[in-house]
Amino acid sequence: MELLFISIIKFLYFAFNSIRVLSYIPQIMSVAKEKSSANAISLMTWWFWTGANITTALYALIVLKDNMLYWMSLGNSVGCLTVILIVLYKRYQYANGSKPRIDLWNFNDKIKPRKKQLDLFV
Repeated sequence: MELLFISIIKFLYFAFNSIRVLSYIPQIMSVAKEKSSANAISLMTWWFWTGANITTALYALIVLKDNMLYWMSLGNSVGCLTVILIVLYKRYQYANGSKPRIDLWNFNDKIKPRKKQLDLFV
């Protein structure tokens, strides 16, 4: 019975964490479509999640020698960093009031020229 319980927990762990890596896609798409500076996204939170995922990946690799946890945490880190980079890009283009050289996802954003401070952690 205990072995079955452990097997179920391992399966659920793998399933949910695999899906979790894919769950970044809707957030990435939403931020990419955003026509403003994406101020509703808290970069401090995303930086914290990135740091937690990177530390977990390193802990899994070095201390636990758990490759599955390592790759899942690394995948979560990539998802978090992708969101951060898109938000920074949006805020940079918004702060400079310029049309982006790279049209993210080809959504043809219309940016109103404004000068704003670029915040890396807010």
